[in-house]
Amino acid sequence: MNESGHDILSLFGNKAPVPLGPKDPPSLASISLPSILADYSHELSESLQVPYEMVLCNLFGVLSTVAQRRFQIQVKDGYHESLNLYLEVMGWTRPYINSLAFSQR
Repeated sequence: MNESGHDILSLFGNKAPVPLGPKDPPSLASISLPSILADYSHELSESLQVPYEMVLCNLFGVLSTVAQRRFQIQVKDGYHESLNLYLEVMGWTRPYINSLAFSQR
């Protein structure tokens, strides 16, 4: 409730929220990478049985960490910023993979 005693959500009535962007993010498979990075990402995603985008996001994080001390961006005169990517990768577990992991102990 706000100061006037009205519930803020009730001010919108029964209107559905307006989506801010596409429902599903675009695929990163169309990004042109150097062949060694593209091959590594595809092979690793197949080996781990995870989406290609998950591997690619982690690869970008590694490359960002390597480059952050060597390169800087000059935002304005007298202000430099290092290259940083703040990434979050969310995944899911698959029951049969978990059962395999526990059965081998």
